[in-house]
Amino acid sequence: ARLVPARSAAGEASSGAEGADGGGAAAAWRAVQRAFLPANVTSDYWEYARWRCCQRVASSMLNVLATQQMLYAIGIGAERGLAAAAVVNWVLKDGLGRLGKLAVSTRLGSSFDADLKQYRFSSSVVYNVAHALEFTTALVPQHFLVLATVANIGKSIGVSTSMSITPAIHRSFAMSENMADVSAKNQAQQVVADNVGLALAVGLSKWWAHVSPSKAAVTLMPFAAYPVLAGLDMFCIRNELRAVALRTLNVTRAELAADEWLRRGGGAGGGGAAGGAHTRGAVGGDRGSGGRMWRWLSGGGDGGGGGGKRKLSSVPVAAPTAREVALVEPVMPGRRPGERVLRLSVGALPVAHMRFEAELRAVAEDARDCGSALVAHVDPRTGERTASLVLGEGAVSSAHAVLRGVLEAAHLRRALGEQDAAGKRVSGHEAAMDNMRRLQKESKLFADKHTSELMEALVAAGWNTTHFKLSETQASYVTCA
Repeated sequence: ARLVPARSAAGEASSGAEGADGGGAAAAWRAVQRAFLPANVTSDYWEYARWRCCQRVASSMLNVLATQQMLYAIGIGAERGLAAAAVVNWVLKDGLGRLGKLAVSTRLGSSFDADLKQYRFSSSVVYNVAHALEFTTALVPQHFLVLATVANIGKSIGVSTSMSITPAIHRSFAMSENMADVSAKNQAQQVVADNVGLALAVGLSKWWAHVSPSKAAVTLMPFAAYPVLAGLDMFCIRNELRAVALRTLNVTRAELAADEWLRRGGGAGGGGAAGGAHTRGAVGGDRGSGGRMWRWLSGGGDGGGGGGKRKLSSVPVAAPTAREVALVEPVMPGRRPGERVLRLSVGALPVAHMRFEAELRAVAEDARDCGSALVAHVDPRTGERTASLVLGEGAVSSAHAVLRGVLEAAHLRRALGEQDAAGKRVSGHEAAMDNMRRLQKESKLFADKHTSELMEALVAAGWNTTHFKLSETQASYVTCA
């Protein structure tokens, strides 16, 4: 007897194609698939891989041109003395640059899981700024060490952040605990993309040197290519991150899911949620570009009001899927459009917003009893409305407790949005605070009643609600002393 390896569905299909064609082209294509494409991955992997390969080509071209500029700078610097000085500069540049990697690994590592996409995009911005500094060394070679060291620190931060985050993204694609296969194929794809970028950059440099052989033109060519390649790099990273449907909740994804669940009519009849009741099939027409789905979340209007009267339905309201949330989840740092109505933060107790010790104790007791407590505030100078979610001891490991606070904030945001849309925003700090407290009481009752319903809807939509991703700052909690 002998062991025969199982064949995947993709392999079976390829085998059928090979038999149909009867030639070697199908066999070659199967070999390429086995070498570069993982099996048993989620559907969002393919869009991610396409944008990832495009991004690696642009990044590789930037690396080649930046290295060319630094070598050019070293060559000019050698006119001052020994070539050994250039070697020392280069070694110091690499050695000091590793300090950036050390700083990222020791100080930010615990926060990456809470916001993978924004950290990944931010790392690309830092990396491209570092490239810009490397390009500049050719113009001021006497400052090579300073510029190259700062650039290498930035590149080390970018690379370290990317390497820390990429395995978590790959894990979201693996359907059968085959993350090693996904990672290996990703490395194979990167090798091809990097070599394509290398060839394109070398070809571009040679072509430019042939067209404009002057020394000044050769030095300035990379500066003309930089904005195009850096822009393409960040555009591809933005799209590859939008293609990733992370199925574990963090604060941002939970807010987006709760806001949309309320807009669809989640909890209707239980106190104040606006919008018609939608089932998963009923929202299909809203998903296309230009549809109403996500208009309010993406800043396209609706004012938080939703329009129309609430429809009561016994059919459970579907929560948005991870893929739907990924399409509107921000990858760049900054405020979402919905946060213009009410901005939520999670973490330490906002002592500055408390006037009396009794208020502090009431919030701490509420966090202890409910797992979380929401502290709403209106800034007396700017009128900005914020809410701080404070977690009770033990709640940081409870997705239900955190989601309860997020749902309370989402309900409060929707109620305030309805007032704003109707032109009934309350002016005056004291009156605004009284209005906020009144609405918050309603939102608290709503969240107490409907959090389990939202949790069930999220599970039905494919979300992993076992854990809730919080950063080290967000995971702080209060106790009743």
